[in-house]
Amino acid sequence: MHRKCARRSKVERERIISEIARRRQEEGRSVRSLLKEMNVSNKTYYNWLRNAGRGGFVPVTVVAPPESKTLAIVSPRGFRIEGLTLADAAALLAKLG
Repeated sequence: MHRKCARRSKVERERIISEIARRRQEEGRSVRSLLKEMNVSNKTYYNWLRNAGRGGFVPVTVVAPPESKTLAIVSPRGFRIEGLTLADAAALLAKLG
């Protein structure tokens, strides 16, 4: 049976949006799997995203990415291959077309 969850505060919505973006990048997981883990529906999340952009610009801090000798390739469905050299990644991507 579907049960409606309590409304989340603006701060909580922004925290969830930020956490999903961070974890997608760090873990290579899909939005859907993260939303399921956080008990948030796809429709609700995308409504939050649409409404979040209405506030105008937000200050950000740009930082250099950590240096790494290896690469990771993440497919659109979240399949992840880590520990590749640049040559390995180029060869794999060439084979996949």
